Amino acid sequence: MRITHLDHNIWKKKQMIRQLSRYTYILLCLFYPSLGLYASSLHVNIRADAAIVMNAETGVILYEKDAYEQFYPASTTKIATALLAIKLSEGRLKEKVVAKQEAIGSLSEAERKRREKSIPAYTLEHGNSHIGIKRGEKLDIETLLYGLMIASGNDAANVLAQHLSGNINEFIKELNRYLKTIGCLQTNYINPHGLHGNDHKSTAYDLAMMAREGMKSPLFRKIVSTQRYPRPKTNKQEPSILVQTNRLIKKSSKYYYPKCTGIKTGYTRKAGYCLVASAIQGDRNLIAVVLKCDSQAIRFQDAKKLFEAAFSEPKLTREILKKGKQRWVFNLEGASSKLRTYLDDAFSIQYYPSEEPNVKAHIERFPIELPIEKGTIIGQVKVLSEDGVIEKTLPLRALNAVDLKFWQKLIKGWNNFGEQGAIGLAVLFAGLAVVTWRKK
Repeated sequence: MRITHLDHNIWKKKQMIRQLSRYTYILLCLFYPSLGLYASSLHVNIRADAAIVMNAETGVILYEKDAYEQFYPASTTKIATALLAIKLSEGRLKEKVVAKQEAIGSLSEAERKRREKSIPAYTLEHGNSHIGIKRGEKLDIETLLYGLMIASGNDAANVLAQHLSGNINEFIKELNRYLKTIGCLQTNYINPHGLHGNDHKSTAYDLAMMAREGMKSPLFRKIVSTQRYPRPKTNKQEPSILVQTNRLIKKSSKYYYPKCTGIKTGYTRKAGYCLVASAIQGDRNLIAVVLKCDSQAIRFQDAKKLFEAAFSEPKLTREILKKGKQRWVFNLEGASSKLRTYLDDAFSIQYYPSEEPNVKAHIERFPIELPIEKGTIIGQVKVLSEDGVIEKTLPLRALNAVDLKFWQKLIKGWNNFGEQGAIGLAVLFAGLAVVTWRKK
């Protein structure tokens, strides 16, 4: 009975140690306070009513002015139409589309406004932006996409929508659903081209998100950076040239900006002059949106001003964690001294002031059994970005050796003796019993 009792006590203590170790590990998986890095927004004076500058790679916002307020987007609507059209027509760019009257029919601006509640929202206006598609004309999807984004053809938008979804209203339903999936939660479109409608609205932020999504597509990037496109001969028309409306990428324009790589202009009387543009310098790929500008000149000037403010920022380096002794100190139960820590290496980040990340150090302490030797890995430090992505993991080591307190050593020695001694006694008693039996 004595031996069984000792075994049971030893087993209980080991189980308690294991449970405590697990508890300690979970308890210390804490976020160390953020390391004091907060982006400094760009300081730019612009005349647009709303604007935003976003990093196309990371989605980080460098600047915003009423970027979450709803505005009329005019023809920047076509960014979304192009996104969905490219998605729906994958592998079918040379497929022929027959233009129907419903898609290209138009009214005067006054008549369209007067009959707004009784006609489809996608109805076109006389003299609006178009590529001159005729009823029964056959064009391939690729040509329609270029006509949509380069020449801002409202007729191209309707023809694409009708062909790809069966009817234009169904395309609009699908378009609004699709936009929600890419984070455009404040956008509601009622037509695929951007002609005015009271319920046709978006935000600078949502438009930047659409552009960011678009620039992931090689075809989209190619289209929006094209200055001139040869519209091929069709069954109804001779060949012609489609000309880019975004003057930031037109070398012959006084607004030409060599760093610009696309994307789309827009204008209606109520929307004012709008622009969604992208530009690249070095390792930075940025998107700028300006809405409701008073003139064509202002929209291009404001976009350039925003880009240049961002591109003129110096790249900075900041040490986040220093090499050597750290401030993390642990009080371990039964320890003769505090456990201090150090890191083998430092960790630094490089950033632009308007994109300075807010990072956190996540400390994980591993289960520890005393004594501990100096240099033992006792945990790890994970440097996390604001959205939880691990940027770096560093081993956390013991700066000093830590032993058990005197009384803890005695207890541990007694427990060890108890376990081994009990076995020894059992063997001894068994041997004595055998000898006694033989004598009998």
